Amino acid sequence: MLAEPAGPVGLVLVRGAPRHLSHAPAAIEIGAVRLGGWQVHRVVPAPAGFPGYAAHLVQINFDLWLAPDVPVPPWLEVGFAFEGGETHRPVVVDAVPRAAGGPQPETGFTVDRHLSFVATPSPAGHDVHLPGISAPVRVFGRGSGEIRWRLGDPEPGSYTAWITVLTAADATEVAVTASARYDLPPAVTFGDAPATVPRTFRLDLAARAADVAASPATPPRAAGPGDPPRVFLSYAHEDSAHIAKVVALAEFLVSCGLDVHMDRWDLEIARDWYVWALRQLKAADYVLVIASPACRAVGDGETDDTRNRGLQSEMSVLRELVHTERSRSTRRILRVVLPGRSPDEIPLFLQPHTVDHFRVDSFSVEGAEDLVRVLTGQPPYPRPAGPADVIALPPRPS
Repeated sequence: MLAEPAGPVGLVLVRGAPRHLSHAPAAIEIGAVRLGGWQVHRVVPAPAGFPGYAAHLVQINFDLWLAPDVPVPPWLEVGFAFEGGETHRPVVVDAVPRAAGGPQPETGFTVDRHLSFVATPSPAGHDVHLPGISAPVRVFGRGSGEIRWRLGDPEPGSYTAWITVLTAADATEVAVTASARYDLPPAVTFGDAPATVPRTFRLDLAARAADVAASPATPPRAAGPGDPPRVFLSYAHEDSAHIAKVVALAEFLVSCGLDVHMDRWDLEIARDWYVWALRQLKAADYVLVIASPACRAVGDGETDDTRNRGLQSEMSVLRELVHTERSRSTRRILRVVLPGRSPDEIPLFLQPHTVDHFRVDSFSVEGAEDLVRVLTGQPPYPRPAGPADVIALPPRPS
């Protein structure tokens, strides 16, 4: 079964300072991510633990097209958001490829009754064939309505991924919004920032391919680390040098395996920036407030209403969070001081000198170790494990 043709997911260039989509000059050719036909199989029987849902196995195909003279971006992220009714919203249960730090061989999988992909050594006894992967890959969003893959050093050509997804049992189609993002050096983009034009299409669930029988329940996979923490960067568009440092920090955190979000990577459409900021700040596990003079001016309400409007939206939400949930906000909102900046450039409502701040001396583990340890939950001095029972002391002689 093929999805309704969705057309290309266009990759364009937009100016970093104005927060709206603008087409780059036609002479700048940066390529495109294009969707291919998808296959949809019903998984039977449906999992007993999800009443009102139907289960599907979906093959996702897409191509990365780049002109011969366009450099390969250091990373590419492709995402698919599934939309449905309020009572039985779509959920992506599992996905392959999974996170990998390097090349992976081609692999076969079966789908068990938990809708999990289980690797199988038998070349003929599998439901899913996943081609080999030549570059690092990370996956985000399992257990939600959106799945995203981030590929390191992607090569132009075709890519295949598989997901298991739950939809309302009576649904005959589901809306899917596809998007892509990546970054290129300023010298290549002439000062513009890469962005995407999301495309929404209808995935037909009725005229599906052959059903797939769920394998007998298998022992759960060994517990691994959960999805990486989601990190949002709140910063002022101070000047090109400051923005470059913020982008360098974001790219470094991505290389550490974190799920990083910033406005530069979310310029795909014109949007209500207050609503966008509210959603980002609520979804983030950690919010990094990047110190700078404009950041403090906005946070302290000392700037013109026409300047830094995006940051003003973010700071208004942060003030409310600090006021209404102070203890949690202190742990979740992290004050970050980049090279050449000062703690005095942190807004006063964030208590720059009475709450911990994190200095980043360089965009490396050594230069940002304290910040990385907090974001990844790895303390420098783990508490020693004690015995199961409290020590028993004999009485002293009388």
